[in-house]
Order: sequence, then C-alpha cells, then structure tokens
Amino acid sequence: MHRTSFPKSVTRAREAVELIHADLCGPMQDDSVRGSRYFLLLKDDYSHMKTEYFIKNKSEVKDYLQNFLKRCEKILTRGVQTLRTDNGLEFVNREVRELTSSHGVRHEKTVPYSRTERPKEKTGP
Repeated sequence: MHRTSFPKSVTRAREAVELIHADLCGPMQDDSVRGSRYFLLLKDDYSHMKTEYFIKNKSEVKDYLQNFLKRCEKILTRGVQTLRTDNGLEFVNREVRELTSSHGVRHEKTVPYSRTERPKEKTGP
C-alpha cells in the first residue's frame, strides 16, 4: 500500500501581516536578557521579517502578542489577518482566544508534533 506524504501548506501570504507564524522557544538552560528564560518568535509569512520578544514566563505570551498586534495596526494601518501557532497552552487558551477575536484575527493551530505545516527556515545565501 502506498502512503502519501503530508500535503504542503497551500496557505501562503500575498501581503505583509496577512499570515504570522508564532512559536515560543524555551525554557533556556541559562537566563538571558533581563532574566528571560523564553523567547517568542513572530515571523511574517510574506516578508519573512521576524520579531523576537524575550520573556520570563509563558504567561507573558498574551501581553506580547497584544503588543505586536497593536503595533502592526498602528504602523501598517491594517491588522494581522491570521496567526498560526502550535497547540501549546501558551497559545491555546481563553486569553489568546479573546485577544485574537477582539482584533479580528483568525487563529490557526498546526497539528501537534508535525513540522510539515511549519515554514522551513531558509539557510544559506
């Protein structure tokens, strides 16, 4: 029996902040910037521009997401349309659901433990 591979994601952005990928990394073995143990990475699918926030606790994710969403609305005069995350509890909770809803953001969650839906980082020139 032939098994097909995972389909490639067909959802690609056609303009800035149409699709933002978010991931929380950590905890780090040693504290870094101002005692931070984690960093929140936000990547624009269209421009590949990245924003990192160094945070001490997972509970701070919602506050930094809110800051990022407001910044996009102010600078670009349009908001994020879709936020794509894993199923980590720091992203899948009532506070983040209310935040994305209040900003009109669609929250997509990837399949647990599947890197096939996550964008591959471009390496080299």
